[in-house]
Amino acid sequence: MTAHDLLAVTTLGASTFQVYRVAIVLCGVVLVALATRGLGATVLARLISAVVGVILVGYGGYLIFFVDEGHLYEVYPFLFILPALVVGFHLYSRVLNREVDAAARAQLETERAARRAARGPAVAPDGSGVANEPSGGAGADQTEPGSGERAGS
Repeated sequence: MTAHDLLAVTTLGASTFQVYRVAIVLCGVVLVALATRGLGATVLARLISAVVGVILVGYGGYLIFFVDEGHLYEVYPFLFILPALVVGFHLYSRVLNREVDAAARAQLETERAARRAARGPAVAPDGSGVANEPSGGAGADQTEPGSGERAGS
């Protein structure tokens, strides 16, 4: 028994082969849609999804348009395991990317707080306490509530 015998199934009916061809195209379309939407995944995961999706759509198109149902054909079930692995990698990279983004936001807030603390309180010219901050003062890196922009971005 060879590896080819383990990976390929050669005895299927015509209707099963038709379902196989359409399923391969649908898997490819789902992967390409996942790559274009991104959903918070890394660039590498999106690129892998796009490449595998385009390959599956191309192979499914080849099977639909160029392979006759009357001829001997081979069906590779592992072509359905590959998209599942790619989707799993895509979701894993999304979770990882969210953790990296959260760490970057925390670092940015720490740096902003350190800059504010280093500036110290502004004292009024007459020495009577804290002066009103000018437009370029300590609060200049934040937007006013209700201004339409998100604070901290």
